[in-house]
Amino acid sequence: MKVKEIDLGNFEAFPAENGQVYYHDVKNYDYLDNAQDYVSNELSDDSNELVSHHNRSWLVIVSYPDQEWVATGRMIPRESGIISDPERVLELGKECRLEIPLMLQICERCKGKGTMGNPAFNGTSIEWWQEHGGPDWKEDLEEYAHGDMYDVECEYNCDNGKAFGIDWTWLVTRVKYAFKMHNENHPIHSSEYVESLNEWTVKIRQHIEDYNEYQAERRSEERWGY
Repeated sequence: MKVKEIDLGNFEAFPAENGQVYYHDVKNYDYLDNAQDYVSNELSDDSNELVSHHNRSWLVIVSYPDQEWVATGRMIPRESGIISDPERVLELGKECRLEIPLMLQICERCKGKGTMGNPAFNGTSIEWWQEHGGPDWKEDLEEYAHGDMYDVECEYNCDNGKAFGIDWTWLVTRVKYAFKMHNENHPIHSSEYVESLNEWTVKIRQHIEDYNEYQAERRSEERWGY
């Protein structure tokens, strides 16, 4: 789904639990997602980069939108001696880089614990624990629900309960400051500069939306056994 254009200047900060801050545009019923799941997934992709500049960390999404298979003019020799099929090579074309500002936050998946309950037990009932837990099933269930014996590594690959999320505060603050300077006729902060920041945000949100749609399709296929 194509995300709509937004104006970061309309977003206001709303504090949440564990020190998190979320940004909402109440007028347009919109919000900015910290997207820790998305960031964790992209950081695990070797083609992307985690860099540091301007006193902050950045996720760099590296893509080659114009890549294509191109025939070389040579033919591929087979073991049988027969030469067939033209040889082709993948030409990547121009590299495209999208930088996303990050900040360390309390991990939303494990709630800052660093580990999480084993998802293999998700959906189990009291009856299941009675059947498989033996005479101590109540203690086992209590340990799973509130202890850490059955915990596994956090899915977000967080660092002791801290995970990277998108630093919307940095982007929103820049837009509001630029808009303020523009209203005061500051020559650097033009309306085009504010629009470029909003367009940058739309690109980031589109990546998140595409990722969320892909994950939803995967979950649907898994439920149907594909």
